[in-house]
Amino acid sequence: TEPEDNVGADFSNELLRSGSQRNYSREKRIRRKDGGHIWVDLTVAALPDRTGRPSRVIAIYQDISARKAAEQRARRGEVQFKAVFDHAGVGISVRPAHDRRLPYLAVNDRFCELTGYTREELMRLSTADLTRDEDQAVAARDNGSLLSGEVTTYGREKALVCKDGSLRWVALSVAILPDETGQPQRIMSTYQDIHARKVAEARLRESEGRLRAVIAAEPECVATVS
Repeated sequence: TEPEDNVGADFSNELLRSGSQRNYSREKRIRRKDGGHIWVDLTVAALPDRTGRPSRVIAIYQDISARKAAEQRARRGEVQFKAVFDHAGVGISVRPAHDRRLPYLAVNDRFCELTGYTREELMRLSTADLTRDEDQAVAARDNGSLLSGEVTTYGREKALVCKDGSLRWVALSVAILPDETGQPQRIMSTYQDIHARKVAEARLRESEGRLRAVIAAEPECVATVS
């Protein structure tokens, strides 16, 4: 047994000997003959003699090494994910899958910058709150496609409703984060800022519209150069 895994063991065994406790369970590592170790779920119970007093102890060891290794991999993955999440150059949000009106579960700094809200404010808001009225039906349809399994990801352009009431255009990418059984649990969205491009496109359309109006009004003033 590793020394750090023995913390509290003497006290638990004393409770067994005194009859104050009939059994206990804990996780511990067992050192193998080759120097390696395995994780076990240890259950210890007192066996009474004819008078009912504890006389022997039975210990049951269940190998949980695979589970502990999986937990360690998950923790490493969470650390790596958090590093990407916190420092990404795009906005990222995580929210419950089944209701667009529930508050965000997590947002990164870049998403706060895009929307003008603080993290604390966003954690009280939902994706529905940051969606224009005319886009709600499309958003609900896309969310339904994710939950039904029709798609696992989707992308589109979206105008985020910012804190000051202005709109910021983003390229939205959305993906399901399933639970252990593979069922939709959370949704992660990334937001790439495309506002400058959308503004430039709008100005270009406006300029083209004015030019067409001039041509229609004064066709004799227009010359074709080849």
